[in-house]
Order: sequence, then structure tokens, then C-alpha cells
Amino acid sequence: MTNVAVLGDSHVGKTAFMHRVVHGRVPLNIFTAADVEIFHLVGALQSSAYFHVVPGCSTALQLARAMDSMDAILVLYRDDIHAARSWLARAAQVVHSVTHVPVLVACIGSAGASIEPLLRAYPNAEHAVVQTPIGAHDCVNRIVM
Repeated sequence: MTNVAVLGDSHVGKTAFMHRVVHGRVPLNIFTAADVEIFHLVGALQSSAYFHVVPGCSTALQLARAMDSMDAILVLYRDDIHAARSWLARAAQVVHSVTHVPVLVACIGSAGASIEPLLRAYPNAEHAVVQTPIGAHDCVNRIVM
């Protein structure tokens, strides 16, 4: 069983992204979360993972608890790559293994920013641009498989 922390700013679409991947649709009534939300997904090869969606307004303590025993990190951002870098830096402050676990940085929408400096800083990270529901599912399967 794989545990994945899903990080990103408030209102970036973390919960909607996970609903789309797990259930195939986004409910109409998604609200800003105050606590960690957990989604279970069975991957393409029947392996499974729990995705822990961390609120964008989380405190250092909430983030530390959410990051405890994580096997991978998924960082979502829209247009500002600096937001992704900021989340990885916050994660590194509470968990020193950020450079030792798989990291997937996914842009939801257009890929306007240069990702190169971030990938140099985190050599274990991959980058994806997700524009469709199928792309979202493929993105998550890269972690689960």
C-alpha cells in the first residue's frame, strides 16, 4: 500500500483532481477543506494507494502529521511554479526525506512557467501537465504503479 501526500495552494483544485481520478467526475459541492481528505485508488496493475489531500491553509503541525509515513508526494499547481517550489520547501522542513521519495509536480492547465530550476533542486521529481480527465488518471497511475 502506497501513501501519497497531495500538496498545493488553496483553491488549486486538489480535491476536484482526486474526485475526477477516483470517481470519474467532480461533485458540484466541493468546499475548502480544513482537514486532510483521504482518497483510495486502485491503479492499472491492481496496486493501490491512499492519497492524503492536505489543505492549502494547513499549519506546520498539520503538514507534519500528513507527511508522516508518506511514500510519495504529488504537488499540484496552476500557473505559478513558485507555489510548487514553496510546497516542496515546506514539506522538506517537516520531513527530511523529500529528496528520497518520488515526487510528481503536476500543472493543472497551461504550462506557462519554466520547471527547469525546480527539477534541478529536486532531482527525484518528475513534471506533468494535466489538461484532461484521462491525463489526470494517467498522472496518478504513474505513482500507484
